[in-house]
Amino acid sequence: MKLDKLRTKLESFEEPIIKLLYKRSLYKQNLSNFESNYLSTKLLNKNSNDSIEFKEYINLVIIPLSENGEDSFLKETKRLDKKIIKLISKRINLGNKIVKLKLEDNYELFKELKNSNNIKKIENLITDKEIEKKIIERVSSKAILYFKDNSKKIESVKSIYKNIIGRTKEKQIENVLQEILLNK
Repeated sequence: MKLDKLRTKLESFEEPIIKLLYKRSLYKQNLSNFESNYLSTKLLNKNSNDSIEFKEYINLVIIPLSENGEDSFLKETKRLDKKIIKLISKRINLGNKIVKLKLEDNYELFKELKNSNNIKKIENLITDKEIEKKIIERVSSKAILYFKDNSKKIESVKSIYKNIIGRTKEKQIENVLQEILLNK
Protein backbone atom coordinates (compact mmCIF):
# COMPACT_ATOMS: atom_id res chain seq x y z
CA MET A 1 0.00 0.00 0.00
CA LYS A 2 2.83 2.41 0.82
CA LEU A 3 4.31 1.80 -2.63
CA ASP A 4 1.01 2.72 -4.34
CA LYS A 5 0.77 5.95 -2.33
CA LEU A 6 4.32 6.91 -3.27
CA ARG A 7 3.66 6.18 -6.94
CA THR A 8 0.54 8.35 -6.77
CA LYS A 9 2.64 11.12 -5.22
CA LEU A 10 5.22 10.74 -8.01
CA GLU A 11 2.43 10.95 -10.58
CA SER A 12 1.24 14.19 -8.99
CA PHE A 13 4.48 15.83 -10.14
CA GLU A 14 3.78 15.22 -13.84
CA GLU A 15 1.22 17.95 -14.50
CA PRO A 16 3.07 20.74 -12.62
CA ILE A 17 6.37 19.88 -14.32
CA ILE A 18 4.78 19.80 -17.77
CA LYS A 19 2.91 23.05 -17.11
CA LEU A 20 6.15 24.77 -16.07
CA LEU A 21 7.97 23.33 -19.09
CA TYR A 22 5.24 24.73 -21.30
CA LYS A 23 5.47 28.16 -19.68
CA ARG A 24 9.26 28.10 -20.07
CA SER A 25 8.90 27.19 -23.75
CA LEU A 26 7.07 30.48 -24.36
CA TYR A 27 10.26 32.45 -23.71
CA LYS A 28 13.60 32.52 -25.47
CA GLN A 29 16.53 30.54 -24.08
CA ASN A 30 17.97 33.51 -22.14
CA LEU A 31 21.23 31.68 -21.57
CA SER A 32 22.71 34.81 -19.98
CA ASN A 33 20.84 33.68 -16.84
CA PHE A 34 23.26 30.76 -16.74
CA GLU A 35 26.41 32.60 -17.77
CA SER A 36 26.43 34.43 -14.46
CA ASN A 37 26.34 31.03 -12.74
CA TYR A 38 23.48 32.41 -10.66
CA LEU A 39 21.44 29.25 -10.89
CA SER A 40 24.35 26.93 -10.32
CA THR A 41 25.83 28.71 -7.30
CA LYS A 42 22.73 30.11 -5.62
CA LEU A 43 20.33 27.29 -6.33
CA LEU A 44 21.93 23.99 -7.23
CA ASN A 45 24.89 23.98 -4.87
CA LYS A 46 22.85 25.36 -1.99
CA ASN A 47 21.10 22.05 -1.47
CA SER A 48 22.84 18.75 -2.07
CA ASN A 49 19.44 17.19 -2.73
CA ASP A 50 19.20 18.93 -6.10
CA SER A 51 19.48 16.16 -8.62
CA ILE A 52 19.97 17.94 -11.91
CA GLU A 53 22.98 20.02 -12.86
CA PHE A 54 22.47 23.32 -14.62
CA LYS A 55 24.47 22.34 -17.74
CA GLU A 56 22.36 19.22 -18.03
CA TYR A 57 19.26 21.36 -17.51
CA ILE A 58 20.27 23.69 -20.35
CA ASN A 59 20.78 20.78 -22.75
CA LEU A 60 17.76 18.81 -21.62
CA VAL A 61 15.18 21.56 -21.13
CA ILE A 62 16.19 24.99 -22.40
CA ILE A 63 17.65 24.16 -25.82
CA PRO A 64 14.90 21.77 -27.01
CA LEU A 65 11.98 23.79 -25.64
CA SER A 66 12.94 27.44 -26.09
CA GLU A 67 13.76 29.53 -29.12
CA ASN A 68 17.38 30.57 -29.41
CA GLY A 69 18.29 34.05 -28.20
CA GLU A 70 17.48 36.53 -25.46
CA ASP A 71 14.35 38.49 -24.65
CA SER A 72 13.37 40.98 -21.99
CA PHE A 73 11.99 38.32 -19.64
CA LEU A 74 15.19 37.32 -17.85
CA LYS A 75 13.67 37.50 -14.36
CA GLU A 76 10.64 35.45 -15.38
CA THR A 77 12.74 32.77 -17.07
CA LYS A 78 15.10 32.67 -14.09
CA ARG A 79 12.10 32.17 -11.79
CA LEU A 80 10.70 29.42 -14.01
CA ASP A 81 14.09 27.71 -14.30
CA LYS A 82 14.42 27.65 -10.50
CA LYS A 83 10.94 26.19 -10.11
CA ILE A 84 11.49 23.54 -12.76
CA ILE A 85 14.85 22.46 -11.34
CA LYS A 86 13.46 22.29 -7.81
CA LEU A 87 10.37 20.33 -8.87
CA ILE A 88 12.38 17.86 -10.94
CA SER A 89 14.80 17.42 -8.04
CA LYS A 90 11.94 16.82 -5.58
CA ARG A 91 10.44 14.26 -7.93
CA ILE A 92 13.77 12.45 -8.32
CA ASN A 93 14.39 12.46 -4.58
CA LEU A 94 10.90 11.14 -3.83
CA GLY A 95 11.85 8.11 -5.90
CA ASN A 96 14.32 7.27 -3.14
CA LYS A 97 11.46 6.49 -0.80
CA ILE A 98 10.30 3.83 -3.25
CA VAL A 99 13.72 2.19 -3.32
CA LYS A 100 13.82 2.16 0.48
CA LEU A 101 10.63 0.11 0.51
CA LYS A 102 12.08 -2.25 -2.09
CA LEU A 103 15.27 -2.50 -0.05
CA GLU A 104 13.31 -3.38 3.09
CA ASP A 105 11.54 -6.18 1.23
CA ASN A 106 14.69 -7.61 -0.39
CA TYR A 107 17.58 -6.47 1.80
CA GLU A 108 19.55 -9.73 1.66
CA LEU A 109 19.27 -9.96 -2.13
CA PHE A 110 20.36 -6.33 -2.57
CA LYS A 111 23.24 -6.94 -0.14
CA GLU A 112 24.35 -10.04 -2.04
CA LEU A 113 24.23 -8.16 -5.35
CA LYS A 114 26.15 -5.23 -3.88
CA ASN A 115 28.80 -7.56 -2.43
CA SER A 116 29.23 -9.22 -5.82
CA ASN A 117 29.34 -5.73 -7.39
CA ASN A 118 26.38 -6.56 -9.64
CA ILE A 119 25.03 -3.06 -10.18
CA LYS A 120 23.11 -4.11 -13.30
CA LYS A 121 21.05 -6.62 -11.32
CA ILE A 122 20.42 -4.02 -8.62
CA GLU A 123 19.13 -1.72 -11.35
CA ASN A 124 16.93 -4.55 -12.67
CA LEU A 125 15.43 -5.08 -9.20
CA ILE A 126 14.66 -1.37 -8.96
CA THR A 127 13.27 -1.07 -12.49
CA ASP A 128 9.66 -1.73 -13.40
CA LYS A 129 9.53 -1.36 -17.19
CA GLU A 130 5.74 -1.52 -17.25
CA ILE A 131 5.43 1.38 -14.78
CA GLU A 132 8.02 3.39 -16.74
CA LYS A 133 6.07 2.81 -19.97
CA LYS A 134 2.85 4.00 -18.29
CA ILE A 135 4.62 7.11 -16.99
CA ILE A 136 5.84 8.06 -20.47
CA GLU A 137 2.38 7.41 -21.95
CA ARG A 138 0.75 9.65 -19.30
CA VAL A 139 3.37 12.35 -19.74
CA SER A 140 2.90 12.24 -23.50
CA SER A 141 -0.88 12.63 -23.15
CA LYS A 142 -0.47 15.54 -20.73
CA ALA A 143 2.16 17.19 -22.93
CA ILE A 144 -0.24 17.09 -25.90
CA LEU A 145 -2.71 19.18 -23.88
CA TYR A 146 -0.13 21.95 -23.50
CA PHE A 147 1.96 21.71 -26.64
CA LYS A 148 -0.94 20.82 -28.99
CA ASP A 149 0.49 19.75 -32.37
CA ASN A 150 4.10 20.63 -31.69
CA SER A 151 5.40 17.07 -31.92
CA LYS A 152 9.02 18.20 -31.49
CA LYS A 153 8.28 19.77 -28.10
CA ILE A 154 6.09 16.83 -27.05
CA GLU A 155 9.01 14.51 -27.84
CA SER A 156 11.29 16.83 -25.85
CA VAL A 157 8.98 16.56 -22.83
CA LYS A 158 8.99 12.77 -23.15
CA SER A 159 12.79 12.86 -23.35
CA ILE A 160 12.95 15.08 -20.27
CA TYR A 161 10.80 12.60 -18.37
CA LYS A 162 12.88 9.65 -19.55
CA ASN A 163 15.88 11.51 -18.18
CA ILE A 164 14.06 12.11 -14.88
CA ILE A 165 13.37 8.37 -14.64
CA GLY A 166 17.03 7.62 -15.41
CA ARG A 167 18.26 10.12 -12.84
CA THR A 168 15.84 8.68 -10.29
CA LYS A 169 17.30 5.21 -10.86
CA GLU A 170 20.86 6.53 -10.52
CA LYS A 171 19.95 8.09 -7.16
CA GLN A 172 18.14 4.93 -6.10
CA ILE A 173 21.18 2.77 -6.87
CA GLU A 174 23.43 5.20 -4.96
CA ASN A 175 21.05 5.01 -1.99
CA VAL A 176 20.89 1.20 -2.04
CA LEU A 177 24.69 0.96 -2.08
CA GLN A 178 25.04 3.58 0.65
CA GLU A 179 22.36 1.97 2.83
CA ILE A 180 24.04 -1.42 2.59
CA LEU A 181 27.43 0.09 3.45
CA LEU A 182 25.95 1.81 6.50
CA ASN A 183 24.31 -1.38 7.75
CA LYS A 184 27.37 -3.63 7.51
